[in-house]
Amino acid sequence: RGTGLQAGETELPEGDEPAAAAGGAGASESIEPDAELLVQLVSMGFNENGCKKALIAVQNAGAEQAMQWVLEHMEDPDFAEPPAPGAGASGAGAAGAGAADPEAVSMLCSMGFEQDAAQLALKECNGNLERAADWLFSHAAELPSLLEAANQ
Repeated sequence: RGTGLQAGETELPEGDEPAAAAGGAGASESIEPDAELLVQLVSMGFNENGCKKALIAVQNAGAEQAMQWVLEHMEDPDFAEPPAPGAGASGAGAAGAGAADPEAVSMLCSMGFEQDAAQLALKECNGNLERAADWLFSHAAELPSLLEAANQ
């Protein structure tokens, strides 16, 4: 049972202002691959450019997540090409460039979400399906207003 704010703890801000203030998917455009994580992945024998794309796609979340991305995308024809400068996750083959992955949209729609909501969630989460599903559940109450704002 919770007992409130403890000594040495700081209160977190309400809601998800940091994500909203960062502009959602636009924040990914300035992400640079973390040098330490890049060294880790390259030392595993993966292509350096592919590792850079992976780190951008997972927003430097960690070596394990990036390695998973690499394993899922290493057969992509553009895997070994350098990430586009300033492209953020869109240079990594995610949904940052506009159109969301149709399979990911279909998967989210099969969970009961509308297509436009699924596309917005994938855009906000740089094409990451799991994060998009979490985003949809986390923003269910404000989803109509978010969709309206996105369509303007």
